[in-house]
Formats: sequence, structure tokens, C-alpha cells
Amino acid sequence: MYRKKAGKKRAEPMPKKQFYRICKSLRKHGVIVWVGDEADKICDVQNAEAFTLNENTVVFRRNPSRAVVFEELIHLWQYANNICDGTRVSRIKCEIEAKEKVLKYAKSYRLTKMDITITQDALQKDYADLQRYYEGGV
Repeated sequence: MYRKKAGKKRAEPMPKKQFYRICKSLRKHGVIVWVGDEADKICDVQNAEAFTLNENTVVFRRNPSRAVVFEELIHLWQYANNICDGTRVSRIKCEIEAKEKVLKYAKSYRLTKMDITITQDALQKDYADLQRYYEGGV
């Protein structure tokens, strides 16, 4: 799953202490977490803020926002529970589901207004992608 770059909009980064705790916990559970120069380059190639390759691997650009981190955690869960089968339509549906959950729990995740706005915009694009898929255009 890919969290596409938001363009000129940039949300406030998740506090480093919180982000490192999450990364440490993921690693403790066997998840490969890429962060740093190499991860930034990979994200640039994918035009993404972060992405999840499978239930064991996630790549984050440095200083990701809360919304990005929580969305990728949802994607890890989706892969681990075989909700995403790797097909285009499955990935789009999982993107929609993850963004809807992030928005649903925005208050408890302490998302900023910019996080919410960026996530809502991305969700609308995902709905449009799904519509184009069903119309045969994707």
C-alpha cells in the first residue's frame, strides 16, 4: 500500500519519540522498518510518503506524520490478515478502508487539521480510482 505524497501540503511530523517507540515495537514483532536516506530514495521513486510491502515490511520517509504512520500500521494488519491479496482493486479498497479508519479515530490518534485534510483529499482520490477501475479505466 502506498501513501502518496501530499504535494505542497505537509502535515506536522509525528513526535520522534512516539515514532521511534512504534518502530521499536514493530521490529520487536519481526517487522522490517526502513527509515533514512535509502527509505527516502525509495519513497521518492514510488512518489509516496510511506508504503507497506507486505505483513513484514514497511518503509517510511523521515519524519512522517501521524496519519501516515497509523495508516501504514493498518496496512500491516491488512496484509497479516490476508485482506489485501495484491490485486489492483484489493489495494484500492484497502487504501480506502485504512484512510476511513484513520479519519474515524482521528481524535484518539491526535491528528492535526492538516493531517485530516490531506487524508480526506487522498481518500477522495482513492474513491475516484476505484470508480475508474470499475469503469474499466484503471
